[in-house]
Amino acid sequence: MQLNVNVKGAVWEKLLKELDYKRGPPTGLQLKAMLTGSAGLLLAIACHWLNIKLEACRCYADSSTENKMMKDQEEEEFITVRVQDPRIQDQNSWAAYVDYKIFLYTNSKAFTVKTSCVRRRYREFVWLRRQLQKNAGLVPLPELPGKKPFFQVNDIESIERRRQGLQQFLEKVLHTTVFLSDSQLHLFLQTQLPPAQIEACVQGRTPFSVNKAILDNAMCRKSILLREDAEAVGYECGSSPSHPNQVNDVETSDETPATQEEPATSERI
Repeated sequence: MQLNVNVKGAVWEKLLKELDYKRGPPTGLQLKAMLTGSAGLLLAIACHWLNIKLEACRCYADSSTENKMMKDQEEEEFITVRVQDPRIQDQNSWAAYVDYKIFLYTNSKAFTVKTSCVRRRYREFVWLRRQLQKNAGLVPLPELPGKKPFFQVNDIESIERRRQGLQQFLEKVLHTTVFLSDSQLHLFLQTQLPPAQIEACVQGRTPFSVNKAILDNAMCRKSILLREDAEAVGYECGSSPSHPNQVNDVETSDETPATQEEPATSERI
């Protein structure tokens, strides 16, 4: 059945109003060409619905792309490292030395554990730099703070300068991509293994793997944080590959805060 043009126009306007479509109604010539009957009207309605759906899809796609970009920015990888809390070890001995807490927090896929905390002394940093240099090729390595022949463990200013230098060293190392693939760096930052055992682990000469040592250290640290009896926890964690017993190079947790009242002694670097 043929429809009057005015009727078609009225239907069209009603359709546009219901759909909140902002285009104006078509001219009479356009209606004559497009709407030759009820079938043509249904076809026109379907086409306009399709246009609306396509526009909605485009808007959704744009919104999804924008959301994805924002999510990617939020999930941008970061590595935060802090060298802090210097403490004097064996301060009543001629072999007194200072070690530092290394706190690492990251979302980088390069790291097995995203949060870790260990203690290291200056000469272990010297060892780490030497090992990284062997594997770095032509990639330049940042410098460590200068070594003094007789480092006074009670010299607060010297300890602070060294702490700052060690942190700057680690920050530069961790922001150089080539070093992130070095397992020795990961074991240095995320276990308490001494340098000799780190080398043995990397070479496959230990009963535990790199990942096993890192995960064991994380579990032990979690136990320490959850339990009040530090001595009991230390005993339990002593058999962990990340906390080897009877190794002279490993720093213990029996740490005494530095005080200015103690006599000045020289550190064995």
